[in-house]
Amino acid sequence: MKQGLDVGPTPVRGVGVDTPKLKLMPGVELDTTSRVLRINYPVEYKSLLLLVARGLKSLVTHNRGNTTYLKSIKILKAAFYDEYGQVKSVHTPVAILTQVNYVLRKLKEAGLIDKVDGVYALPKTSPLWDIAKNSTPGELAEFLFETIMSLEG
Repeated sequence: MKQGLDVGPTPVRGVGVDTPKLKLMPGVELDTTSRVLRINYPVEYKSLLLLVARGLKSLVTHNRGNTTYLKSIKILKAAFYDEYGQVKSVHTPVAILTQVNYVLRKLKEAGLIDKVDGVYALPKTSPLWDIAKNSTPGELAEFLFETIMSLEG
């Protein structure tokens, strides 16, 4: 029996065309099967602050020590840990990472985080730790916005 040339592989759920992609907020998409977070540029500043707030909250909540170290990729990976598990990679333009670093730099200027050996650190003694642990991501994002705007004048 001769098999036709147009016979393709058996479709597998979650692979190829069926890949579920969740649009979480404008410009932010999460592929739940491959665990890849994609952030397009430009993204709204408030959406970016919400991502940072979600990441900070997740890092503080799941921390077992006295200090959590903050890098822009680590914060973005942690943003959706509670709902979708570990995000394996973040695909985003460098401009987004620079904006996250700007937020961290402003938090350092406000005295809420420290910088240890070139890496930002959030100690348990910081007021930001308690705010991140006890507030919702939306409230934390508003706090970050107010803090950054007060530093800019």
